Amino acid sequence: DVVARLLLKWSASPTHDVLAERLRKAAAAGNADELKVLVDMNRRALHAQDYSGRTALHLAVSSRSTHAVQFLVAAMADVRRTDVWGRTPLVMALEAGDTTTAAVLVHMGGAALPATAKHLESAFAAARDRDVLEITTDIADSIDRRLEVSDTIERAEVEAGASLVDLVRNLKDLRRAQGGIYRILRRHADVWVNEYAADEHELDDDESDDCSDGSASDSDDDSAHGAPAVADAA
Repeated sequence: DVVARLLLKWSASPTHDVLAERLRKAAAAGNADELKVLVDMNRRALHAQDYSGRTALHLAVSSRSTHAVQFLVAAMADVRRTDVWGRTPLVMALEAGDTTTAAVLVHMGGAALPATAKHLESAFAAARDRDVLEITTDIADSIDRRLEVSDTIERAEVEAGASLVDLVRNLKDLRRAQGGIYRILRRHADVWVNEYAADEHELDDDESDDCSDGSASDSDDDSAHGAPAVADAA
């Protein structure tokens, strides 16, 4: 949250239209934390409307984020602003059957049912009869659950980071061990190659000696057989 605030606060100065667009996107996502940052930067963006006339409050109602709606109402968002179809945020909530959000708009924002929405009178009465304390408690419980989930995710990320560090360390140890094994195998291979080369060299020498001995014996035999023949001829 702090990082988001700093990035939005000290980045290149966004224009009013850019901030308004960001605000509407945050409202559509039901992101109350980002809404707080953006409203602090430009409160006028609360009343900016998109191409269909919807404000951030309209979009927060569509997201069914009671927390976001509560924040926007507390920030003085206009509960009477209508879209191009003439719908106020309250009318949107009642049409969606979201009496909790409608009750927030009625009790905390003073929203009233427009004369053009008489068909929603029964839904409006149900929202008006909701207990404000009960609604506030539900919102607080919802925030607590969201914080628990956020804490769980943060712990999981820390544990995952630690596991990743251990994995990298183990991989490094494995690589060093593999390097040692490769060096041992290389030494054994060198020894084997040298011994094999020496054996081959000795075998070649023996074969050369055998060939030399055989040639000498053949010469002696030829000489022995040739001498009488010369004598006879004489």
